[in-house]
Amino acid sequence: MFILILLLICFSYGGELESLINYALENSPRIRAYRSMIGSIEYREGYSRSLPNPFFSLALTNLPVSRPYPNKYEPMSGLSLGISQMYILPLKRERDALIIRSERELLRAQGEIISRELVRDIKLAYLDWLYSTKKKRLLEETLKDIKGLEKLAEESYRFGRVSLSELFSLRAESLKIEREMESLRQEIRLREEEIGYMVGGRVRLVGEEPVIKEVEFEALEVEKSPYVRVSFIQRERTERELQRRMVEHLPDIELMVDYMIRPSMDNTFSLRVNLSFPLYRSVRERLMVLEKQEEKRARDWELEVVKLETKRSVWILSVEAERLKSFMAKTQKMLEEKEGELKAMEIAYRFGKVGLGELLKLRRDLWELRRELLELELSLKKTMVRAEVFL
Repeated sequence: MFILILLLICFSYGGELESLINYALENSPRIRAYRSMIGSIEYREGYSRSLPNPFFSLALTNLPVSRPYPNKYEPMSGLSLGISQMYILPLKRERDALIIRSERELLRAQGEIISRELVRDIKLAYLDWLYSTKKKRLLEETLKDIKGLEKLAEESYRFGRVSLSELFSLRAESLKIEREMESLRQEIRLREEEIGYMVGGRVRLVGEEPVIKEVEFEALEVEKSPYVRVSFIQRERTERELQRRMVEHLPDIELMVDYMIRPSMDNTFSLRVNLSFPLYRSVRERLMVLEKQEEKRARDWELEVVKLETKRSVWILSVEAERLKSFMAKTQKMLEEKEGELKAMEIAYRFGKVGLGELLKLRRDLWELRRELLELELSLKKTMVRAEVFL
């Protein structure tokens, strides 16, 4: 725990957010579970090509009821020792191994999605925390402006230029900002706890502006999306299962050797070869193949559905990004205009040409525009983070 706190206070070369992500990727129980499952699949692929264990048999045969043991009075009685080995065709074993390999590839692809989504969630939570601190600083600046207006209003009140209701309005505005600041303090603590939960330890965040790269939506290739890859591997696994079903009718071979010890006669041995025979191939093996063929067709359609859903998700994010950029540009322009208007109004207020109410209204507009600009900036960055999952 202490090491984690030091890690987050003393930034790594990549920055605070990157330190959080690296720690989470190394210690996430879900990601570790996928790594262990992939390891188990690798072992299973290794032994799937081997033959099953042989059977060893021990039998007493042709025993008379009066003497239930091998004896010279019953020439056919004896002790039989045997060994048998089931020999599955190499073609079948190789195709079984290919199916298991597909399961391993599927787990890797699913683990990649889990990792990407974990990174996404940590980035989103960190951005929420960071911009909550920015909003808090903005409210502190706003409260400072209001306190300055209060002093100005108190002086003007003594000269009869400001009414009592206007003065109370300023104080009410000040109380409102203080309540919002307290709410933001609680939100910041909750965000920090949420990040600690995702990372897997208690964290102390300092606050560092992360580098959020702008995603080029037009350059995104849907076929390379991890979600599409998972669906593609599922289809490939079904195809390999189909290929395995198509050789199910081929015979398996069982080799058997028996050695019989008889008290009153020569010992004997037996050799036997058993072959499986597809007597019900038209009912069993053929229907098994047809089942997998239909399942493969379903997987083909599922792949197309995932591609369409991925394209739709990317398109929605691109539209949202363009909308946010447009709103940010308009809001920034309005903010600059309002700031210029405020300078002119402050001069007019000193000469008594405008009242405190008008000045307060303009300042409120400025505060709202600054907060709105922060919200738009946060939303745009979160849109880019959500799009990174599809890269």
